[in-house]
Amino acid sequence: MNILRFPKFVFLALLITLTSYGQEELNGVKIPKTKINELNTELQLNGAGTREKLWMDLYVASLYVENQGGAAENYYDSDQQIAIHIETTSSLITAEKMSGAIKDGFEKSVTNPSSELSKKLDSFANLLLEGEVESGTTYTFSYADGITYIYIDGEQKTQVSGQDFKAALFGIWLCDKPADKNLKKAFLKGEF
Repeated sequence: MNILRFPKFVFLALLITLTSYGQEELNGVKIPKTKINELNTELQLNGAGTREKLWMDLYVASLYVENQGGAAENYYDSDQQIAIHIETTSSLITAEKMSGAIKDGFEKSVTNPSSELSKKLDSFANLLLEGEVESGTTYTFSYADGITYIYIDGEQKTQVSGQDFKAALFGIWLCDKPADKNLKKAFLKGEF
């Protein structure tokens, strides 16, 4: 055995292990196992999955939570810190389609919203109309301390106060009538 080759092999094995440690991959999208939010809290990956419609993969989404293993309501309808990260995987998604899908999701996650909440929801849906969407566009919705932070391609676009908005937004994927039942299951079962 050549003693000089052994350290190179060990170094290479260690490098491969360290670069893959701490993240998963789904449909070509890298999914970190943790996310640091706006309050410097480390959120844990609870699950990830692919949003499909008519047999087409639209995006990969991952759910990060403060305390793993809870029911859906514990995540979206409480004051718990939470984040959802979305990366589009289809060039068929447009800003108009994303905004429309969010509006449809709001209608399913919120019944009889107050006029104040309706304004917040409309403003958010209109924000999604700005800019171009292409495969690889990312959206991150992160809730901490009463505020939902909205990021598009890593740039903070706005923040919306209120637990009511948080429940409506995260309810799109976690309510009783989610956008995609299989994605909700993946979020809650810790699958990816």
